[in-house]
Formats: sequence, C-alpha cells, structure tokens
Amino acid sequence: MQPTALKKILRFGLMGAVGSLAGWLVGEPFLALALPGTTTGGAPSLVNRSEPPPQPEEFRKRLDAAGAQSGDIQISLLWNNSNDLDLHCIDPTGWEISFPKDKRRSPTGGHLDVDRNAGCNNVVAEPIENIYWAKGGAPAGEYRVFVDYYSHCGSAEFNTPYKVSLLVGNERKEFTGANGTPRTSLPVTTFKVEPSLKVYPQTAELPLRRGQTAKITVEVERQFCKGPVTLKAEGLPEGVTCNPVTVPAESDRAELQLVCDRTPNGVTKITITATGTGTTANANVTLGTASSWNFATVLITATWTALVAAGLGAALVVGQNLSMGRSAFAGNRLPLIAGGSAAAGFVSGAFGQALQFALAAAGLPGGLGYFAGWLVLGGLLGFGVSFFIPNLARNKAVLAGLAGGFLGVCAFLVFSMMLNVLGRFAGAAILGASIGLMVAVVEAAFRKAWLQVKLGPREIITVNLGPEPVKLGSDNRACTVWAKGAAPVAVRAFVREGKVIWHDVPGNTEQVVSPGFMATIGNVEVMVMAGEGNTPVVQAHPIPTQRDTVPPLSLPVPVAPTKPPPPPVAPPSADACPGCGRKVPGRAGARYCMVCDRTY
Repeated sequence: MQPTALKKILRFGLMGAVGSLAGWLVGEPFLALALPGTTTGGAPSLVNRSEPPPQPEEFRKRLDAAGAQSGDIQISLLWNNSNDLDLHCIDPTGWEISFPKDKRRSPTGGHLDVDRNAGCNNVVAEPIENIYWAKGGAPAGEYRVFVDYYSHCGSAEFNTPYKVSLLVGNERKEFTGANGTPRTSLPVTTFKVEPSLKVYPQTAELPLRRGQTAKITVEVERQFCKGPVTLKAEGLPEGVTCNPVTVPAESDRAELQLVCDRTPNGVTKITITATGTGTTANANVTLGTASSWNFATVLITATWTALVAAGLGAALVVGQNLSMGRSAFAGNRLPLIAGGSAAAGFVSGAFGQALQFALAAAGLPGGLGYFAGWLVLGGLLGFGVSFFIPNLARNKAVLAGLAGGFLGVCAFLVFSMMLNVLGRFAGAAILGASIGLMVAVVEAAFRKAWLQVKLGPREIITVNLGPEPVKLGSDNRACTVWAKGAAPVAVRAFVREGKVIWHDVPGNTEQVVSPGFMATIGNVEVMVMAGEGNTPVVQAHPIPTQRDTVPPLSLPVPVAPTKPPPPPVAPPSADACPGCGRKVPGRAGARYCMVCDRTY
C-alpha cells in the first residue's frame, strides 16, 4: 500500500475515534442524568456518613491538649480545681473501666486514655478525663457512668462541680453535677446501645433478561454491629436465582448476582435483606423484566447514540478537509454532515433499543437488539460518509460502515460485562476508529483512477476520480483541493465513459488525459494515476507535462498504431530516479519521484 494511502487510513481511524469519544463525553453525563441509578458498580457511596456534632469548646481544648481519642462512644469529664475526680464506666459485660492500670482497658475495647490529678500528683488547674470505644468497637448493651471524688488535693473548696460530655453514635449529650465528699461515687447516667444496620442498593431499578446475570452492588452501614453481614435477595420471580453473599467485618459493600434462566413477566419488587449481629435491615429494588416496554429508555438511548454519531460524522469531515489540504472547518458540509449523522444515530439507537425490548419479551437474547442497532448505525454512517468523500462508492461505503458497526458492538458487549460505562466507552471508540479505517481502506483499495496531489515538499495526498468532478482551485469552500494562487475553480477532473477528462474551467476547454499526466495548479502539483491493470483513459498521442497552464487539446483523428522508435538512452545521472530516469532535486535518500511514487 502506498504511503499516502496508509497515512490517510490512519488519519481517518484516529479522527473517527476522537469524534466518537467527543460525542461519548457529552452523552455520558446526559445518560447519568436521564437514567439515574443505572450504574451497578464503581458509584459513589450511598451510606450516610455524617459526622457527629462537635465537642463543646471547653471540652475540645482540653481534650486536644491531652491527645484524647474518640469513636462510637466517648465519655469526657472536666472540672475546674486541683481535686482528684475519676471517671468510671461499667460496660455491657460488667467490666468497670477506672484509673488502675489493669482496669483502664476493657476486653470490649473501652479505654481510659486521659487521667488527670491522679493521686494529687502533677496537678493541673483545668483537668480532663476521657473514656472511648473506637469506631466499630463498642458492643451493644447497657452502659453506666459514674464520677468518683477520689481525693481532696488542697483545693480551697471541697465541693467540686463537674461536667460530663457523652457521645453515643452521632448523638451528643451533656450532664452536670457536683460532689463534695471524698471517696464518694455519684452516678451520672445509664444508656443502652442497640445494634443497627442500614442497607443501600446502588440501583433502584434493574433490567432483567433471560440468559443474563444482573449485578447489584450493595452497601451496608453498621452501628454497634460487629462482624460480617449476610446479604440476601428475597421475593425473586420464578426463574431468577441469587445466592447470598457476605460482607466481611472489615468491608462495607458486596455484590449480589441475579441469574435469569427464564424471562419473567411484568415488573417485580424484590427485597435486599442485610442480617448482622442481632439486627436486620431491608431495602427494595424493582426488577424491570424484559417484557416491560419503556418508551423513555428508547428515547434516551436514541439521544445518546445521536450524540456519538454526530461527533463521529463531524470528525470525519474534519479529517477529509485536512487530508485535502483545506482548513479543518472549510466548506459548508460540517453542520449538514453532523446533523445527518445525529439523525442516523437517533434512528439506529431507537431501533436497537426497541428491538432489544421486543426480543427479550420473546425470550430471545436481548443483546441481539443492540447488535442490530449498532450495525444499522454503522451502515447509515458509512452511507453518509460517501457524500463528502469524492467518488466513494455508496455500496462499498455502507459495507465499510457495517464492518465498523460490527467491531464497535463486539467491543460494547465484551466490555459491558465488566461495567456498562466501560462498554459504551470502548464501543464508541472502536466504532469511530473502525468506520474511519474501513472507509479509508475501501477508498484506497477499490479505486481505478485518482489524482496524486503534492501540497508541499513532504505532503502528498490522493483524491479518487469518478463521475463526480474533483475541483481544484483557490476557493476553499467550492473546491475539493485548495490550490493557493490559482483561479477560484481552476480545474474539474472526472471520469466519463472510462476516460479521465481534464476540464480547464477558466478556458472552458476539455481534454482526455492519460496516467502520468502532470500539471501545476497554483501552489500544488497534480499527477493523474491509475491502478495496475486499469486503463481508464485512451489517448492516441501522449500529452506533454504541463507545469503552469493546461492548453486546450483537440482530440486527433484515430490512425493505425505504429511502433514508436526506441527512446534514446540517457547517461545515468546522480539525481535521476532509478525507475524512470526523471531528475529530482534534493539530497540522496530524500528525493521523491511522483511518477514512481518512491524515495531514493
């Protein structure tokens, strides 16, 4: 394959992928807003993780200074003299947390981590004491809190007012009291904690189709509930099964898998039940079975597909303009092609989603609907591309589009098994790249005659010739190839009755030209090319190379062919092309011969 053709193929593939992904970037936020809760994995957490109310300021300063800890339960005591008060707590197992070193930590995880004015040593004017259970560590049951007046340490008054701040879960309370009798323990409060669970499915509605496995990611929120949590799906319709799963103690989410062996009818509400230590929680999920038609889903899918198709169509127009030496947005076809591509995408998206519902309702694999929709999209886009790439056969362009749609839907179906959004991403990218590649391959593979245009020292492009005229000139909007310095439309080249016609527009003359015919139009050099074995032109006498203008040519009266004399043998030259002997300026290894399409 010639380097110029390969370059165009790669450019079209890249532009197709970029355009499709541009549409995908717009379509995904739309899809997330239009179909909330459809993602089955990787979504943000739905668990309510609100922070508890802050400590009162006088507690906070002293606790921070002492390096005190907090958790599910925190009990803090403060007073304002040099006496020795002690904070005590009896946990649900009967263990009394107090100041002795062997009593400061309970087997349940409670810890007295701050003890001030102990034994009237290291006396401070603003003492604080603190007991806490870390997050997820406090057991359920009854707790009793006491303040013990352990010793008078020389304070002016025996009576010692105190405050106790109590945090249980996300609820905070404060208690006040006073104790004036050493070696006296006064109760502050008794409270109970109950284990609780909350369960959050990350989707409220889930499509269910025969032969598929639907996944539901479920999060749990524990409070005073240690250990693993079991998740079950209950109330399943006939033909749908789901095995229980366990959320480990150190995790907060798991995934339920619903296997559909037979398509149920209608819409079913199932219950997700979470069971932990001594408590349960429930949440509902609606299963939209395959037989349930949803017109809104058809419209949403059609709109998403239209956005992807519009991006793809616009990108291919830009790629074609760049490959012809024009500015990216030259001409007036970009809005028309983008709009037409969007319409094709809308039709194919709606068709695919509607067919998906119909097939699933009949008990057939629903993926066939998506398969058909993407094939229709590829075929329609290929058909549309043929209108702005000169002389690209409609039927071959449709076949190229179908091939691109096939590769795109294969990527969509494979990657959707991991994550829906990943499937749409891969499908859009591969659809765009495949259509761009296949269209460029078809254009290069099946052409019979074309123009090879040298735009600059290292920029050579090709344009297929056919019944549709290829225009060359300085009018960037009207011409296929932009030639700076030439007439607005200098030349129209096309094929008529198997012959390449060169129409000089300013002079209004036509001539039949052969492969190898060359002309300079403005700042570009043009050569007529033909595929091997194809002779689309017939000319009695060769036409000399044209460099600046193309003079009118009167077709000669046919005469009997005679064998021309052999051309004189030219002495070899250092800058001559090894293939044709044509002298090409430049240094060795960087010279390019347009006739032989080779660098030497």
